[in-house]
Amino acid sequence: MLKASKIYINKHIDNYATFLASSEIISVCESIYETKLFPLKFMHTISDNKTGALAWHRDSYTHRGMQMGAKPAPIKLGIYLTYTNKLSGGTAFLPKKYQKTFDNKYIDYLYMLLYSSKAFYPEFNVGDAGLWDGTIPHHRIKSKGKNREAVIFSLSRSPEFAKNYLNNSDSLLSRYMKAI
Repeated sequence: MLKASKIYINKHIDNYATFLASSEIISVCESIYETKLFPLKFMHTISDNKTGALAWHRDSYTHRGMQMGAKPAPIKLGIYLTYTNKLSGGTAFLPKKYQKTFDNKYIDYLYMLLYSSKAFYPEFNVGDAGLWDGTIPHHRIKSKGKNREAVIFSLSRSPEFAKNYLNNSDSLLSRYMKAI
């Protein structure tokens, strides 16, 4: 997956923050999750036919009692800039009835592989948004000649965790707070 360069991101970060503030999409996400959310990070991604698959994973999980990834898990907000489906390398998710958790990332991964045939590949039109919890098993297959472009925001539910980003004047959160 190609990502927009740090130079590009830094040059345009105010545009992303202004979009989040003016669209009120964060408020919609907060009403769905019934909690305050803080936009911390984002990726502007482009997938093409050279983009490889992304293995099954969770953004937050435990392995032998150790927390891996942020806790609480981030909420991911994907805003799609191109039509996206399975053929373009869209993100797949395991349905809730197949979401089991193990305290071992290897068993967890094996389980995801075994049930990967049950995966759901949502389709998104230009401008659509997808919202998912970082504990949900997900992956992306290799694109079959179609391009996919999306901006994916990581939202935190933790005000304590967000304080680290708020104190950094170059962060998405500090720019977002200025824009609202």
